[in-house]
Amino acid sequence: MRGRAAGMAARRAFAFETAGFAEGSGPESEALYLRMDERCGRIVILPGREDRVEVVGREVRDHLVLGQVRQAVEAAVIKPLSQEDCDLRRVEACLTFEAPGGTPVEIFPWPALDHGPIATPVRQPLRHGTLGAGHVVVPVGDLDGAVRFCTETLGFLPRGAFRLPAAPEFGPVRLRFLGSRQPHFAAAAAATPAPPRPVASPCRCQRPRFGRAARRTRRAWARGK
Repeated sequence: MRGRAAGMAARRAFAFETAGFAEGSGPESEALYLRMDERCGRIVILPGREDRVEVVGREVRDHLVLGQVRQAVEAAVIKPLSQEDCDLRRVEACLTFEAPGGTPVEIFPWPALDHGPIATPVRQPLRHGTLGAGHVVVPVGDLDGAVRFCTETLGFLPRGAFRLPAAPEFGPVRLRFLGSRQPHFAAAAAATPAPPRPVASPCRCQRPRFGRAARRTRRAWARGK
């Protein structure tokens, strides 16, 4: 995930002192690279006038799958990134398009890896394994259309849903989960007129240290960080 933030100092403090990310590195000197595994930066934050997400990335196996995605998303305005943009993201190739709801998406294989030790200020490794960085929750204007695009075009599998509390005049409002592997889900979508930006991107920590992470988060929230 790649985004902008108005208060970089506060984001840096929360990421390292509270959430437990390790600091990564990259070609953009002003960027904050948040590392949790061998990827050089699962989340990249750049200075901006407002807090917003620029793009949500999805790694695929290789160039063969990348070609399949290109064919599947032919109805969308899809284009390859320039070599300069690929170098900034440290991937060999990348396709970008706008998914239903307005969320920018980038699909890429072969990201650069960093096999150095994961050293975090709080000594609390985030849990990843084969699940990657967890999942992303995005608001969409047309939930049924977004689910059809993700399942019928991108090949995600439905992972169930739960109903959200809402006034009767809005009818049933549900949060739907989508995944590409068992039993994890990689994305969730909710019908809302909000701007096209993810509303949640959870990361998991090791079970014995969850309580410590929760206490740090409550303290940081109370301090307004």
